[in-house]
Formats: sequence, structure tokens, C-alpha cells
Amino acid sequence: MESKVSFKFDSERARMLQLFLSNKVIERDCFNYPPRIICGVDASYKGNLAVGAAVTLTFPSMNVIEEAVVTCNVSFPYIAGFFAFRELQPILKAIRSLSSTPDVILVDGHGRAHPRKFGLACHLGLVLNVPSIGVAKRKLCGDVILDKPLRDNVFPVILNGELVGAMIKSHGKQLFVSVGHKISLETAIDIVLHCIKSHYIPMPIMMAHEACRRRLTSISI
Repeated sequence: MESKVSFKFDSERARMLQLFLSNKVIERDCFNYPPRIICGVDASYKGNLAVGAAVTLTFPSMNVIEEAVVTCNVSFPYIAGFFAFRELQPILKAIRSLSSTPDVILVDGHGRAHPRKFGLACHLGLVLNVPSIGVAKRKLCGDVILDKPLRDNVFPVILNGELVGAMIKSHGKQLFVSVGHKISLETAIDIVLHCIKSHYIPMPIMMAHEACRRRLTSISI
């Protein structure tokens, strides 16, 4: 008879790990600007299956180089603030399936703009030792300061008195950008603004999202 393994998430251990790893995040540019190759990543789910996608593009011309899409089982539930523990596996598998090596990765999730300053973009950047940027559609924490813009339509996000990210107004929508790893917030904003084209979501992430959606439509469970 097969025995079932029960899953129990230890939120305190995960919280302490995030706090420990957050001290290892580098918030300065550790690459030559402009980057040559950028990558957008995303993950989607159907039942217990996860689909991860990674799309690389040339920068600044934004021509697609390649796309990698993978499918794997996932057992970790969605828990606010611990997104990386669910998303990392499919995203890492997709990135490692690429033949091109990105200089910077744009992540559909938060970086420093996280309660413990260690969102998905930080976790991914640290694991891969690659510059990464968090790009999220919703604010997770902190306050947006509308009367002190960083530049046109870009506003600081402050958490406990510290600048942890920026809110970009584009196409009538809000987008939250923060440092993941090995990049400055100023450069992260520059790259994201350049990647916003006909949609408020940056082109690399949008393309990764569409790649996930196409794979999901082909899966029957």
C-alpha cells in the first residue's frame, strides 16, 4: 500500500530564510549597460501542473531570440509573501532550458518591494546569480508617494521609511517595479520603461505569459 506524504508548510522557517537571504541581495548594477540580452519569465497553473516560460530578446531592439516552455508537477500552495516557493521550480526549469544566457531577467513578481525585502525576483536572481527585476501588477506592501515623483509617471514606493521600489503609471494602469538582484532601482526603471510598448506589461513578461497560456490550452487534466 502506498503511503501518502502530507505537506506542511513551515511559515516561520520560510520567513527566517527570506530575512537571511535578503541581506545577500546586491542593489547596484553588476553588468554593462545597456544589456545585450534580456529575459522575461512567468508561470501559470492548471490543477497540480505548473507551466514555466522564459523568453529572451535582444536589447534595446527587442527582437525575440528564443522561447523555452516547461511543464512540471507542483505541490506548494499559493501563500501571500511566499510566492517564490511555488514559482521558482517551473521558472528555473524554463530558464535552464534556454541556449542563450540573459544579462537581465524581468520577473512577473516582486523584488525588494516585499514585506521581508525578498520577493520572487530577489530569490530567482540570487539562485542564478544574475541581475533581476521584479515587475508586479499589484502592490504587496509599502506606500506610494504621489507628491514626490522620481520622474514623469514614476513614483517611489516606501516601506518603513526606505525606498524599496517604484510605481509606474502607463496605459492607464499601475506597475510596481523593484530591484531583484545585482541591479540598481534607477536602471531597473530604465529597462522596464523601455520594454513597455503597446501594453502596460513589459514586452518580455507579456511574451512569457502568452507562452504559458498557449501551453496551458494544450493540457487536458
